Amino acid sequence: MRCVEIKKLIPVYLDGESDPQETMAVKEHLASCAACQKELHALERSWKMLGEWQNIEPSPGYVSRFWTRVSLQRPWRERVARGIQESLEGLRRKRLAPVFAAVCVLVFTGIFSLRNYWQMREAQDLAANLNQEELEMVFDHPSLGAAEDIELAENFDIIQDIDFFEDLEVIENADSLELI
Repeated sequence: MRCVEIKKLIPVYLDGESDPQETMAVKEHLASCAACQKELHALERSWKMLGEWQNIEPSPGYVSRFWTRVSLQRPWRERVARGIQESLEGLRRKRLAPVFAAVCVLVFTGIFSLRNYWQMREAQDLAANLNQEELEMVFDHPSLGAAEDIELAENFDIIQDIDFFEDLEVIENADSLELI
């Protein structure tokens, strides 16, 4: 028999529940295989330790105290809400509400400043990729605002090809025109 099959039979062999043929096969294999012997000894040690296992009884009243504590605990949502409420009460008591409001204003100002910075940065990156003629056409146009400038610059290639598309349309429709 192979090691895989023997390793499956070792627990049955140790219990003494294997039939005589299997017992003989396991003994013969164990006599010649060090890996399976190691497996057998590991299982024997584990079962010996389990045999020495002692049940520990909890102190009287432990179970009832445990379940009482569990029933008194609040769900995490309630604990978080209570913590926030206590913090806000502490702010009111310490007159820190103006400080909290100032911090909120600073955070909002910072967010909008970063947003504007990123938009300006995108426009600069776009402008860096345009040649001088494209820049003059986009940014010197008096009727366009900053947002329109960027959109126009992004679509500059399409705008340049408009004449081509108009010519193409005329050529396609030439067959339908009646020439006198």
